[in-house]
Amino acid sequence: MASSLVRTEYIEVDSGRIAFDDTGGPGHIVLCIPGMGDLRSEYRLLGPDLKQAEFRVVTMDVRGFGETSARWTDYSARSVGLDAISIVRRLGAGPATITGNSFAAGSAL
Repeated sequence: MASSLVRTEYIEVDSGRIAFDDTGGPGHIVLCIPGMGDLRSEYRLLGPDLKQAEFRVVTMDVRGFGETSARWTDYSARSVGLDAISIVRRLGAGPATITGNSFAAGSAL
């Protein structure tokens, strides 16, 4: 995704900070949760196609990775899933489609 189309934002949850990119726009949100260590890279490659299909693409860094806080008391798939829900609520743009790969697939469920 071209950097001019994406803005990184942050949300405070559970005594930590979650970083996420948001392409913005009026389309249906597809919130992408990358697997451990992916740092949003896979979804940055997929993002332009989703955006071209008129989706609003949001990608997040999971707990302990990227620009998200490193120290948490809980790194479970459940807590990462709740972080995703917090992002959608913050954006006030639900319903959303949530997708994840590897570890994050459990979070997306």
